[in-house]
Amino acid sequence: MYPSDTLLFTKWTRVAGADDTHYFLVVACERNGAGDLAKVTLQDIEDLSEQEVDCHELEESQHWFAGWR
Repeated sequence: MYPSDTLLFTKWTRVAGADDTHYFLVVACERNGAGDLAKVTLQDIEDLSEQEVDCHELEESQHWFAGWR
């Protein structure tokens, strides 16, 4: 995955369907006890709501894409 200092403030797009696309910004990164990146907090740029996501979900999901598409 990414080191937390390069993932912070990156842009992400979540596509859940043809008309269901949301844009997010990484606003926080959390490491586990071993110092590995574990979770990130994403902020929706439209309504400013936040959600916490396991970092592997961003990397392995078919619904998450780096950048705004």
